[in-house]
Amino acid sequence: CLDTLILMKNISTWDTSKVKNFSFMFEENKVFNQPIDKWDTSSATNFSCMFYQAEAFNQPIGAWNTKKATNMHYMFGYALSF
Repeated sequence: CLDTLILMKNISTWDTSKVKNFSFMFEENKVFNQPIDKWDTSSATNFSCMFYQAEAFNQPIGAWNTKKATNMHYMFGYALSF
């Protein structure tokens, strides 16, 4: 998955409205830093380790809806730029 995400040109327009599990999505990705602030996260329950050791990521995601989240364990663990 890591190599695939590095090659993606623009994931900011992905339809994430039905995604329930974002865990480990960008884990250990050293270069990813695309804007994903428009993602619909209202259905998601699991964000654990989503940005774990994602060293470059520092985009704003403060508008994300995380009301259904039940697991955010280490979501930003060792995410040095965030």
